[in-house]
Amino acid sequence: MNNQHRLHHAHNHYRSLALTSRLEASGPHGLVAILYEELLRSLDVMAAAIQRGKDLAKDVHSERARSILIALEGSLDFERGAGLAGVLGGVYRSMQAQLRKAIAGNDADMLTELREGVAEIADSWNKIV
Repeated sequence: MNNQHRLHHAHNHYRSLALTSRLEASGPHGLVAILYEELLRSLDVMAAAIQRGKDLAKDVHSERARSILIALEGSLDFERGAGLAGVLGGVYRSMQAQLRKAIAGNDADMLTELREGVAEIADSWNKIV
């Protein structure tokens, strides 16, 4: 194992530990904010992968982004926030469909559009929290 690989591995390990600590210290609203952060990070990595000519269908961040969108939809409380939860559920399903299309077509423009939508919602969420 070369030094660069060891450094990359160590960086990922410490990032994982930091994220775990943040998750343990966050309440429900903080957890949603972290999900948005991680979704944006995955979308950024995916965009960089497209620029390098990588196939998104084989990229770990594609699956991560899909999982986060599913988790966000699953976290909605339809009993307490029926109106807003219904709207957000539709938005998350639309984002999942757009993500699938972006991945299938390795479409950077569609991915950028999706990222802008996620950033808008994340910004609104952070203002509420």
